[in-house]
Amino acid sequence: MKEAEEFLSKMCSTPERVLEAAVRMVGWQLACDPLVRRTIREAYFERARISSRPTPQGMKIIDEHHPLYAVKYLKDKPVTDLQGDQFLRLKCGVEDKLMTISLSDTMDGNTTVNFLDEAKQLYYRDEFSQVVQDWNDLRGRAVTFAYKRVIEDLKRELTQRLLQEARDHVTEQCCSKLYNWIKIAPYDPGDFTDEDADDWDTSKGFRVFSIAFVPDLSQAAFGCCIDIDGDCCEYIRLAHLLKRRNAYNERDAMAKDSDIRRMQDFILRRKPHVIAISGESRDALMVKEDLIQIVKDLEEQEQFPKINVEIIENNLADVYSMSKKGEADFLDYPPLLRQAISIGRRVQDPLIEFSQLCNPDEELLNIKFHPLQDQLNTAELLNALYTEFVNRTNEVGVDLNRAVAYPYTQNLVQFVCGLGPRKANLLIKNMKQNNQRLENRNQLVVSFHMGPKVFINCAGFIKIDTNALGDSDNYIEVLDSTRIHPEAYDWARKMAVDALEYEEEEGKPAEALEEILETPERLSELDLEAFATELQNQGFGKKNTTLV
Repeated sequence: MKEAEEFLSKMCSTPERVLEAAVRMVGWQLACDPLVRRTIREAYFERARISSRPTPQGMKIIDEHHPLYAVKYLKDKPVTDLQGDQFLRLKCGVEDKLMTISLSDTMDGNTTVNFLDEAKQLYYRDEFSQVVQDWNDLRGRAVTFAYKRVIEDLKRELTQRLLQEARDHVTEQCCSKLYNWIKIAPYDPGDFTDEDADDWDTSKGFRVFSIAFVPDLSQAAFGCCIDIDGDCCEYIRLAHLLKRRNAYNERDAMAKDSDIRRMQDFILRRKPHVIAISGESRDALMVKEDLIQIVKDLEEQEQFPKINVEIIENNLADVYSMSKKGEADFLDYPPLLRQAISIGRRVQDPLIEFSQLCNPDEELLNIKFHPLQDQLNTAELLNALYTEFVNRTNEVGVDLNRAVAYPYTQNLVQFVCGLGPRKANLLIKNMKQNNQRLENRNQLVVSFHMGPKVFINCAGFIKIDTNALGDSDNYIEVLDSTRIHPEAYDWARKMAVDALEYEEEEGKPAEALEEILETPERLSELDLEAFATELQNQGFGKKNTTLV
């Protein structure tokens, strides 16, 4: 107290206020020290605990079926035990005034049950006189002041960190669901080699008879035939599809039989390779049984080949049918018919059909990937989803000639590495204006004025169907039909020659490439590790990943 009396002033008129000011000053210095904050942060983020309780409104609303039921009552749960999107659900509950949550002010120490007591011991002076004890008391008050200030900041920081981790988890789940949808290859309709090639050839694609309905007897269902190019070549209206053959009402049974006969005639005339049914409700199982019976009758009466009947998830078709893109593509068609078209195209190529919603209107976000996706930043979620499209698109490559010929496939071009929406639209526009097809990758630079950097980035992911070019005045490079980058063409030729053990004679590399493309399993006989080592010795760098 005597020392404090020397610092009396208008603001600190008593020794007690002087000591309190000194404690606060030292406390603020400790609270602002980077090492102190880092030490407390590391400990708090590991040992903090969270508690939650429902509000009176939450007591009424949160029952066994509510998503917050599992976290309705939490008592000192370690934050490190929070899993997945739990914290985001808690924050949503707080915003809806269903829950209250709190983070602990204290935490366990390294050797004791209280971190603050351990911190005080580090700041105390280890002597036993009364003066030292009084000073230690002031030191303890300063440490407590600093600890409380740091903990308040860390609570906000930890809340944001937990929130971001939960959002990242939801984003990851959204991307995972999209990946599982678009990673699927085009449907394999089966073997039709024994059938008439004019009617059942599947070398260039396959036809789909797709059906969409709603579980409402007052609304007619629609079916359509999607040809090998993805166009709707014919559709059929089925007003009584959901009625039963053995219905008590004789008129309903007769109406159902009429629709069955019309579907049978439609299938007989259009000869689809596969039949797809919208998985709108459990009624899809009844429709599937009806179609299986129709196919069996055609097999017996008309010697039809076996046609698979599949039930397809309709989440994409439902969004597409009501989207601006769907309305623009099929303005005169009702929504259910648009659904049927989308289902058929999804069977033919899921990646292309999902890309229909990748447009400036951001209609892809209308698909429900996760219950909490609305809590995410729209731009960040869209960027993550588009990254999945980029990865999947560049795994399979894009045929630019097909994109120009069939506009509904053009949305994939924007996901080619090195392009993006603006360059992709310009490239498609130039190809249409010049009325010129792409016959080799070099034309991207020569004819369409693509810059060198863009060409290097995208060339390996742009495919050309060299078999469809026929006779051409331009040089046709068979490797342009693969995802091999032009800078690796020489390595590909040498690998083909080495794999087939050809001698280095004129013309042999071209023959070797054609044989390898027909029987790629021959490459398994080549020692890729040794080949990569040879390239590295020649100064080409490490190319193990490229060769594989």
